[in-house]
Amino acid sequence: MSDKRNCSIDIFRLCAAFLVVAIHTSPFSDLNDELYFLFTDVMARTAVPFFFCTTGYYFSKRLNEKKEFHSYFKSLFIPYCIWSGIYAIFNIVLKLFDHSIASFTDLLKFLFEGFFLLGTNEHLWFYPAMFIALLVMIILYKARILKLFIPLGIALFIIMVMSTAYSEILGDLVLLKYVKYEYVRSLCVAIPYMALGYILTYLDKVKLKNTITIPLTAICFTVYYFEKNFVRSNNTGRSSVNVFSLYLFIAVFMLFLINNPKPNLKKYASFSRRASGFIYFVHPIISSPIGFLFGEIYGLHFETLTFFITCILSVGIFYFIYRKHNKKSLFFG
Repeated sequence: MSDKRNCSIDIFRLCAAFLVVAIHTSPFSDLNDELYFLFTDVMARTAVPFFFCTTGYYFSKRLNEKKEFHSYFKSLFIPYCIWSGIYAIFNIVLKLFDHSIASFTDLLKFLFEGFFLLGTNEHLWFYPAMFIALLVMIILYKARILKLFIPLGIALFIIMVMSTAYSEILGDLVLLKYVKYEYVRSLCVAIPYMALGYILTYLDKVKLKNTITIPLTAICFTVYYFEKNFVRSNNTGRSSVNVFSLYLFIAVFMLFLINNPKPNLKKYASFSRRASGFIYFVHPIISSPIGFLFGEIYGLHFETLTFFITCILSVGIFYFIYRKHNKKSLFFG
């Protein structure tokens, strides 16, 4: 693993992967509404911004080094292509059965949107959005105006939050009201948080004590929680997924991780990084049949159990492949 990698960031990637599983399985919704809100709608919603931010952080560090840049891009692109192909085949079969693909044109539209815009499965939207944001970074870098990526990201983030979390307040000022949100996630979600990762590269040498970053992280998370609760309670917008304070929380939390690189944990960091990629890709294959078994066949609502079974099986399958086959498998991501 490159010395440029931060072990604390890579280890937390595994936690973030579990939070992504939570987004898609809704744990605690069958037990307690407030616990569900705290874990799934507040904590879990930090995962995707965290992944975008770390991608922007690492990618920015490699723009000046062609060999490392190509290696890093390859580590993102090849697993995405493999898993996109797997999910494309699976979803094409399903769509043929329910007749949502009725012509060759429908098939081409699904493949184009799947690979380049929306993902061939719902959770894979992250990767097309990330690649589009990376393309914007590269263009700005080649034009020697990469610093414009920062105000661009901040501006798009403000537009996104105003157009989602506070759309009911702003009314006709909401720009995304007239645009399909799924088509602009690369602009309004990926670019802002990857721009934040780029900002954080300038703070690498700023050493902050844990006595500062830990309380500050706790304060920012508390503010984030209350803003989410405000949006939910007052129905101020169509979605509370992204709120203003989330950006601040991710920034401060990343500063905490950057200031605690833990280089002695490289072995665990390498395992966590690869496990997080595998769990991100594979978890719908595990959670979907479990959810179908509980919900459709037996009529039971065991979302919490589905979440834990999915996490355990995902880690178990990964560990088997990691130990018995190839630790650098292209399936890991």
